Amino acid sequence: MQEKSNKMEKIKNIEFLRFIFAIIIVYSHILYYCVPIYHLYEDFPLYVKLWMQRAGTSLCVEYFFIMAGFFLFFHFKNKQDSTLEFSINKIIRFWPLIAFSIILSGLLSLFHICDFYSYANVLTLLFLHNVLIWKMTNNGVSWFVCALFWTSIFLHYSYKTFSHRVFNIIMFILLFMSYTAILTWNNGTITGAQGKIFGLFSGAFFRAFAGLGLGYFLGMLWENISEYVKNFQIKNKLKSALFFIAISAFEIYLFMFLINNTIFHKISFHNNFIYIVIFSSLFLLFLAKKGLLSKLLENKFSIFLGKFSFAIYIMQEVGFAIEKHFMWTNKAFVYAHPYWNIWASILICVVIGVLSHIFVEQKAVKAFNALKAKIRSASELSGGGVIPGCPCRRLYYPDIFLYKVKLTGALS
Repeated sequence: MQEKSNKMEKIKNIEFLRFIFAIIIVYSHILYYCVPIYHLYEDFPLYVKLWMQRAGTSLCVEYFFIMAGFFLFFHFKNKQDSTLEFSINKIIRFWPLIAFSIILSGLLSLFHICDFYSYANVLTLLFLHNVLIWKMTNNGVSWFVCALFWTSIFLHYSYKTFSHRVFNIIMFILLFMSYTAILTWNNGTITGAQGKIFGLFSGAFFRAFAGLGLGYFLGMLWENISEYVKNFQIKNKLKSALFFIAISAFEIYLFMFLINNTIFHKISFHNNFIYIVIFSSLFLLFLAKKGLLSKLLENKFSIFLGKFSFAIYIMQEVGFAIEKHFMWTNKAFVYAHPYWNIWASILICVVIGVLSHIFVEQKAVKAFNALKAKIRSASELSGGGVIPGCPCRRLYYPDIFLYKVKLTGALS
């Protein structure tokens, strides 16, 4: 019961953003595979143009990191779990869909629909894709999950180890150095940095630490101002109406600017950090819910869409393999209906993601959580409840090994 009460509720309009960004990433990767990867349409001017314009779409992954960092702040603040328990929960959350996508890719490879990268897939299953080295795998987009997995575990352990003041300093240094390293060494762009090595570390780590760090501090900021924002009122009706119109216009402008320039990159300014600033501003406005757009998107349908975002993102490459084999190689159809090809490809990826969420992600997470509860229950029955002398919380069977050395006296 305690775990449920500590779980932060989903923010409806933010869930809508997650869904939109997942769709934009799928759109971007369709062009990525059609033009430079599979070399199918390098001579098709429309697709080449769209491919060149979509350079900013990979920033949607950055927005995912920032949102994850925001919720990570409140997780640290509200939940007293060990780093081991935190890690296990992350594995339960991430691993089933990644494994399922690789299994499906293996089955498709039997019918020569796609190639199968055995050794690289092992690294992916161990959350090591693009952490040790960048290699072609059947789930290339999993680099985001792998980077998120290891960096969030590191941050969780650091949060438990250091005082809050020291941890905040560490987080700020990681945030500042990560963005500085990427933007300096990658000529002002964040996109594509995950496939490069900066010094001793993968660019994926820098992107993860930067995004999580910024999201963490946005969470800290929101905690400090949320009550003031919620209670803020303008008694004068005219001024209140003008304020609502101004905030609504600002929300719509930022949203349209972000979407339009993410997909088509129409601005001449080539430092990606401007997008991070704009997204952070839009994110805070959506949290405040003072404008028309943020209020309209604060509904159950946004929650409904948002719950499929992760599955759509993870399963997209299964969709691409099927689409390449049955659709993209039919050049007569693609040349005649280029936009229909893109929309149909997006729809197939969405359908695969939705079905994977319903029949794999939900059921696997439920099964793993049930197994975890049984292990915890058995641990308590065997004497794994409260450890005398431990000041932090209840520890369960797997956690005991982490404290075995330090608490030898207490255990005895």
